[in-house]
Amino acid sequence: VLATGLLLDLTERDPDAEKRLTGLIEGRRTAAAALTGDGGLWRRSAVTLSAVPAGEFWRIDGTVRHVLGGTAADDLVVVAVAPDGEPSVFVLDPTVDGVVAEPERVLDGTRPMATITLSSAPAVRLSGDGPVDAIVARNVDMALAVLSAEQVGACERVLELATGYARTREQFGRP
Repeated sequence: VLATGLLLDLTERDPDAEKRLTGLIEGRRTAAAALTGDGGLWRRSAVTLSAVPAGEFWRIDGTVRHVLGGTAADDLVVVAVAPDGEPSVFVLDPTVDGVVAEPERVLDGTRPMATITLSSAPAVRLSGDGPVDAIVARNVDMALAVLSAEQVGACERVLELATGYARTREQFGRP
């Protein structure tokens, strides 16, 4: 949700936006987002990636941890600090040279995470020269709302199972 939202908000500078978004909508592609070095909530001071221009592309360096779906993503959407000191949003192919995604040990196997190290990895800058704080914050809020709804649904199902069991349970031969 987070990566797709950022890609949707910044389509005008993505030369592959139609292919990328169509694949995400149809479920043929996945995307992962890395905003901060520690995988925590968005704040400028937590951005650990850096970007420098290199012709028509940019080169990204740094390490980010706890990237949800980072080892399986077809597209990696990252926030990196540009030479002007401002954070910018970039998209890159996680299979190119300069990208290493290492799986992390997690408690919930349905939520695989990765540590991603970028070493002069080629990327396309999606954001313009202005601040990206509002775009990133809005998409973080949307992702948190979706995650909250999922958690409420999971809790509701657990409660259904527990109360259903309590109604049919027998102890010492009595219901």
